Amino acid sequence: MSMIGLSLRPSLQLRAELRQTLTPQQRQLVDVLELPDVSVAGYLEEVLVSNPALTRSPDMPLGREVRKAFARRPSEDDLPPIESRMSASSDLMEHLLDGLRLERTTEAERLGGHMIVGNLDEHGLLAVPLEEIAREVELSLQEMEDAQWVVMRLDPSGCGATDLVHYLRFMVEQTWPEDPYFPEIVQHHLEDLKRGRFDDIGRALDIDPEDVEEYLRMLVEEIDPYPARGFSDADPDYVRPCMDVVKGEDGQWRVEMHEPPRAPVRIDPGFEARLRAIEDAAERREALEKLEQARWVIRSLEERHSLVKQVAELAVQGQHDFFELGPQAMVNLTMAEVAEKLGRDTSTVSRAVMGRYFSWDKGVMALRELFANRGGGQDTSEAALHAAIQAICDKEDKRRPLSDDAIAKLLLKQGLTGVARRTVAKHRERIGIPSSRERRER
Repeated sequence: MSMIGLSLRPSLQLRAELRQTLTPQQRQLVDVLELPDVSVAGYLEEVLVSNPALTRSPDMPLGREVRKAFARRPSEDDLPPIESRMSASSDLMEHLLDGLRLERTTEAERLGGHMIVGNLDEHGLLAVPLEEIAREVELSLQEMEDAQWVVMRLDPSGCGATDLVHYLRFMVEQTWPEDPYFPEIVQHHLEDLKRGRFDDIGRALDIDPEDVEEYLRMLVEEIDPYPARGFSDADPDYVRPCMDVVKGEDGQWRVEMHEPPRAPVRIDPGFEARLRAIEDAAERREALEKLEQARWVIRSLEERHSLVKQVAELAVQGQHDFFELGPQAMVNLTMAEVAEKLGRDTSTVSRAVMGRYFSWDKGVMALRELFANRGGGQDTSEAALHAAIQAICDKEDKRRPLSDDAIAKLLLKQGLTGVARRTVAKHRERIGIPSSRERRER
């Protein structure tokens, strides 16, 4: 057994071994299916560079992620003077300054707070380093950090954070103060979270990958992507829905994909012409391999679109009553049922669902949330899960209330499978049960 295999938990090791048995075409589809939508443009740029048999379709735009990747980060010499970098909206600045005036602060905190508010970007984050502001107003770095803390606690929360990671960590620590993993994920694994690398994060922190995906859902649905979103038109970039679920005139709910059905790349006609003229056997064999790889890429991209849409359509059809009546009408739809209808493996459906979101008239929602059960075992309806959590909390010792992890273990003993710690936290919050810290009676 390899050293890599020794470091994996059994389920992850089995998944890795199964992956090794796939054909190159199957591995290509798996890779493309697991690719988050925000990373498609970057992936396409990589394959265009590495495979001369591919060329960009005439209507393929240069994706936002690609533009960002090639954009040069400005140096300090490129930046205008500090006083000219005040790009937050005047409404936000006035709102924050009004809040600052109501706070009990030291003179240093008030001065530093004013300077921070005056140097926010359109997202509500600091546009310049905190150290530079401290030098400008002759305050110590500690005094500026104290002022930053005051501003970040104003409404809207998090304004004045040093960067996106600082803001998100502040928000999750304020919202879930007892959670030891969420701040760590935001601080050290945000890029992996954005790209859907749930297994990698799970291995690093020794937690279930489905818990990691639940953290992504919480980040998307419960934390504003930037503190100044209500005062700014800036576009958040850590998650975007890949489809809309809309109700037609006939009363049926339909799926409309954002991604076009055809692959935005094609076989380069010039490459095929050059291939016909190659006489060297080794060179011709290498060119034929590139051509076949290019065809796999195109087929995988088109199958990705088709499969994700088919899975989404079956999920939406299966949860018609949910869209009409609300969460209480959600049924126990499983991925195995959808896989059977499509003639696919359950793992393939799981990959098609993983990390994908849809928008509808109630907001943005993870596609996985339409599946009441994530795998084998006993089906657990939302109503049954809520009742079980409520019963456990009603019977607990109020001087030593149970943690979400302890509740998850009790649910498992009761035969309710597929309920992880983060799942407990989500449903506990939905039915209005406070955290264990808040439930403790003195």
